[in-house]
Amino acid sequence: MKNKYLLSLLAALGFSGCSNNNVWDEPCYYGPGPDWTPDVKLTTQVQNEDEDTINGIRVVASYKNQNDSLITDTAYTESHEIDNYTVSGIATSTLKFKEYPPKNSEIYLEYTDVDGEKNGAYQQKTIKMQELGQDRKVTLIKEEKKEEEETKE
Repeated sequence: MKNKYLLSLLAALGFSGCSNNNVWDEPCYYGPGPDWTPDVKLTTQVQNEDEDTINGIRVVASYKNQNDSLITDTAYTESHEIDNYTVSGIATSTLKFKEYPPKNSEIYLEYTDVDGEKNGAYQQKTIKMQELGQDRKVTLIKEEKKEEEETKE
């Protein structure tokens, strides 16, 4: 009987049996929990060795979430109008951090030429987001240059 009164008093003061058995090891909250980081938009520009922008490149942004599942977003480079100027080679990936919180900060970007010979064939390239420069430009090398280098050896 004493325990019943004591537990009632503790409950009235705001204490209760809140356990922390969830997978993500989040603390328990009364009411709504904290918001995860909202979706992040990552814009990059793709260019060749001559600094000409390239359209028709597939950009896959990927990261691991809390459950070790691979989360990806696919975008394609195309022309966009920015401040009344048309800029080519722009791809914008949306990372869904709110729905799929990342496990760590490793985010990879994979660039693949998918339009064939339309604007030249380029080598595939994978980089970490942290390796992007301040200007967020990525340079791809033409396939034929790779073949030339291999024949020289």
